[in-house]
Amino acid sequence: MDESRNLKLQLQQTSQFENEIVALRNELNSANYEKKRLETSLSLASEVCKDLEAEKASFKIKISTLEKVVSELEDCKGTRSSLEERLMQLESDLKVREEMRCVQESELSQVKRINRQHQQTLQLLEQEKVELQKKVQAIEEELKLLEEQKRNQASKLNRKVLPLHEDMKTSKNSAVKNTTPYLIFISS
Repeated sequence: MDESRNLKLQLQQTSQFENEIVALRNELNSANYEKKRLETSLSLASEVCKDLEAEKASFKIKISTLEKVVSELEDCKGTRSSLEERLMQLESDLKVREEMRCVQESELSQVKRINRQHQQTLQLLEQEKVELQKKVQAIEEELKLLEEQKRNQASKLNRKVLPLHEDMKTSKNSAVKNTTPYLIFISS
């Protein structure tokens, strides 16, 4: 009986072991399924991770590019600010130059007007000079004629007075020593 009990016990144990084996196989199948599922998930997660790393690298490049752009933008803002200041200075300088040009044009037009007046005055003075030169020449010619006439008259008088002068020489010894000679002028 012991043997049969042993056999029953062994049979029971075998049955339990078979049940356990079935359960363990089921568990193994379930674990294999879970393993495949997890491997698939891991594979997907690896791909996603690779994609995310690639995206991260892309974002790093974009961030670096954006940082450069922001830096350049800041530089441009500074440059723009200095250019705007320079532009305002140039506009101010241009306005001053324009005002100076207007003043200079006004002065130039005044100088031109005064110059025209002086030119007119010079022309009038030149005409007057020419007229006065003609008058002077006429007066000089008239003076020459008068001198010629005086010389002619003086030579006529000398001819008339010369004999008288000779007579006076002879009578000089007898006359008073302090006599003054007479000069005769003839005006025309």
